[in-house]
Amino acid sequence: MIDHFRMKPMIRSKKMSLLFLAALSVLSLNLTAAEDFRLADIFRDGAVLQRDKPVPVWGWGTANEAVEVTFAGQKKVGRADADGYWKVELDPMKANTEGQPLTARSGETSLIIDDVVVGEVWIAAGQSNMNHGGPDRDTGYYPFYQSPENEAELPRVRHRRFGYGASLEPQDDVQAMFRAEDARWEKTEDYPEGSSTNMAQYFARVLRDELKVPVGIIHVAVSGTNQTAWMPKEVLETFPGKAPHENYYQQYLAEKESKLQGKIKSWDDFLAVEKEWAENGAEGLWPGRGMTYANFPTALYNTRIHPLAPYAIRGVIWHQGEGGPFGPYAERMVAKVEHWRKLFGQDFHYIWGTLSKSSSGQPPLFPAEGSFYRSNQNGSLRKALEVFGDDPNVEFVELYDLGNEDTHFALKAEGGRRMALAALSQVYGKNDVLYTAPRLVESSIEGGKAILKFDHIGEGLIYEPTINGISGFYVFDGKTPAWGDVKLLDQQTVEVTYPGGGSLKTVGYGNATNPHETLFNRDRIPASPFAVKDGEVKTQSAEQSYELIKPLEPLGGAKLHVAHVRRGGYIFEIRGNSRAKPPEKALMRCFVSPEWSGVAVEAEGEELPCEEVTENGQKFVTFKAPTKAKRILVADPDSLDALRVVDRF
Repeated sequence: MIDHFRMKPMIRSKKMSLLFLAALSVLSLNLTAAEDFRLADIFRDGAVLQRDKPVPVWGWGTANEAVEVTFAGQKKVGRADADGYWKVELDPMKANTEGQPLTARSGETSLIIDDVVVGEVWIAAGQSNMNHGGPDRDTGYYPFYQSPENEAELPRVRHRRFGYGASLEPQDDVQAMFRAEDARWEKTEDYPEGSSTNMAQYFARVLRDELKVPVGIIHVAVSGTNQTAWMPKEVLETFPGKAPHENYYQQYLAEKESKLQGKIKSWDDFLAVEKEWAENGAEGLWPGRGMTYANFPTALYNTRIHPLAPYAIRGVIWHQGEGGPFGPYAERMVAKVEHWRKLFGQDFHYIWGTLSKSSSGQPPLFPAEGSFYRSNQNGSLRKALEVFGDDPNVEFVELYDLGNEDTHFALKAEGGRRMALAALSQVYGKNDVLYTAPRLVESSIEGGKAILKFDHIGEGLIYEPTINGISGFYVFDGKTPAWGDVKLLDQQTVEVTYPGGGSLKTVGYGNATNPHETLFNRDRIPASPFAVKDGEVKTQSAEQSYELIKPLEPLGGAKLHVAHVRRGGYIFEIRGNSRAKPPEKALMRCFVSPEWSGVAVEAEGEELPCEEVTENGQKFVTFKAPTKAKRILVADPDSLDALRVVDRF
């Protein structure tokens, strides 16, 4: 099965030697020709092999020559085929933290890979939020995972990263021009306070600490990339395009080529420029650097997924979606995973995360159900679980509440922890682990009442209205939207009614750029957004006459970010970038809840002078907010202590 899904290796290797090898000064394992005996690039010093599974080991050499691979007391013999491709398979092994050599021999040539261990192997794929780090420090709000004090006694987490590369043809190995001689599986040392670490590193750390075995991450994520770049051509071709007799691959390839600028007008033009760069010694930046060519359909599947198969893995963690593309995302993701599994010859586990909210929006003070560009994509990411059907090896984690930016949330520790907890529950038998948000599993609307049942609740649901007693549950009777009245019926069931006993056509929760968070599980994770409608009902929003926070002076290109809105108060920040030129201070008008005993305003622990004003019977407070402050609190004085523990959001 696996050979059927791989290209014949030496056909590609000979083509690469003609185009590039003469011009390259550094090649993996000191090769001088494509026909030399070699292992696939993934086999480097420090590698982690998957425990408790057969472990394929493969490479290329002389046609029809015998190959012998030895590791941990095993000796396996195979033979290269007519194209030079060879593969042997090691028997399943138990975890082993002691690094050992893996040796491959053919004729008079021996290759030795040092410090190879056996443990758990996962691929981390997707775009920037899987690739970029967040601050490794406590925010005071979410559980902040830290390894135990005996971390030094545990095996190091090992990461294998890859450089550049994009192709419209499947590659059997890392492209020759990007095979670095000194590439290895890097050991992740301790994380210093304040360092930047990504979700995959947190994911691996939690697994390592719990399982106490080596954990290896094959990190292939690329920032700014879309879904089609990670999918094979034959799968994209099964989806229809916009035009008659056109498939999705043809459509998207044409769209990408139509947007090229400068002297490169097509993919063939790019290949010519890339060839010239290689023949000139590969000096300077790779001409494909950036998002453009990596976002061509199949470009990353061909260079970052196809070359890894059939490496033995436990699973894949995935975070992507901001870059779309829109359309049947859930169905495409399921088709992608099915193909990857066939390619690897393994029914591996697959865990993905939703996209985050944006704190540049504000939770609405008036009943409203809104959306922004991530809303539909998040709907598809949640829907994918249903499309997978009864597949026991897939799961997603809700990350919507982690948003503290327009795109790149800083709370990578919590994102990685949730993915790891999902793995511990779904893969490693830790069934009592709570890893995601309360998820709506049953719903019904009868008259003026909605009955909603949730799972992933732990010991039971927690309901806490937010500022001004807002329930966070949007309800609509066909005429006027309102905040619903909420009652917990039992540990997992919520009753929502229209105020005053009116009829109920729609009930929704969390459907906003930055929604109110009022329904939680025992770990204080807010419920996943949802909407339930009684038949075809067009949702409406109430006209909003005032906002939670309103700048009364220009912010000079900086953005207002709002987070942690609770009944007793809220936090915001005026955040700029390299191009923003905000004033030193900006006049702000902020909402004062009628429920509060008074109002207090603080900026990084210092009280700010303020003035209370009344507009249309509603109280507000105005003050000069320092634009460089990391956090500004507006709260009932009795709630200040609870909000003070929340660091930069």
